[in-house]
Amino acid sequence: MFILLLVSTLLSSGSIFAATCVSLGSGSWNNPATWSCGAIPSPGDNITIQAGHTVTISVNTNMNGAASSINIDGVLLFDSPGAKLRLGCGSMVFISATGSVQSSGVGQSSHSIRICGNEVWSGKDGPLTGPLVLGIVLPIELTYFNAEANGTQIDFAWQTASENNNDFFTIEGSADGFSWNEMHRIAGAGSTQEVQNYSYESANKNNYSYFRLKQTDFDGEFAYSDLVAVKLVRAEMKIYPNPNNGSVVNIELPFKEKGMLQILHTDGRIAYSMELTGSQNLRLVNMNLTTGTYMIYIQQNDQVLMDRLVIQ
Repeated sequence: MFILLLVSTLLSSGSIFAATCVSLGSGSWNNPATWSCGAIPSPGDNITIQAGHTVTISVNTNMNGAASSINIDGVLLFDSPGAKLRLGCGSMVFISATGSVQSSGVGQSSHSIRICGNEVWSGKDGPLTGPLVLGIVLPIELTYFNAEANGTQIDFAWQTASENNNDFFTIEGSADGFSWNEMHRIAGAGSTQEVQNYSYESANKNNYSYFRLKQTDFDGEFAYSDLVAVKLVRAEMKIYPNPNNGSVVNIELPFKEKGMLQILHTDGRIAYSMELTGSQNLRLVNMNLTTGTYMIYIQQNDQVLMDRLVIQ
């Protein structure tokens, strides 16, 4: 599960037109006498339903246009068919331990609260009790994130049930679970309510044992998944025959990448070298190696492999 960052911002407090409307008793939302501000609450207002008060919504109440803050210490009741509360983007509904949102009468399935066009509560879901906050927009809903070793390769797979403002994912690896490095970036789906499946295959060139997924929004906010531990499979090359008579040396590499191969004397002098073109299976001939022990040194990007070669 993602360590979720709160990316919604409560905007209402910054509006010079915002009013503070506190319930004076039980009554209709759309009755000015219900509120201390002497008017029906408007978009951007700070609204409080006090403990012991029941404020009723009986019609489609549109509060779009600015972010509002609603504190429910009492009861917000939807009691008629089609009764809805529509709030602007960035709005939040705070339900305290004494507060609740309830639905009664005919047409309960049509009752709803929407924030920025997204339904955050429906009458068919039953009553809501606190403490609870509605209107926290989460970057993504991550179903799972898996990492599995496949030889020296790591196969990654993850799924999201929904995404909001999601720019991209970053796969990060670590040798110790504390210091992390970026491995690869994959574009997100932006905003969607549809299930998205992702996968990526990567050579574990740095012998990482731990992996995590970082999600970044278009506005730069980011969040991390839990880390996944994978049993380390070290990258190795195979040299055969070894010992060798010096005529033909076969080398199997774990990675299919370009690089450089060097065969070194024990004092560091280069006895043989060649560029690697990306093949994983090498066959070396005519190296003119004399009897002795050599070190085969291979570098592919940031991966270095070394092993001994004995010529008899």
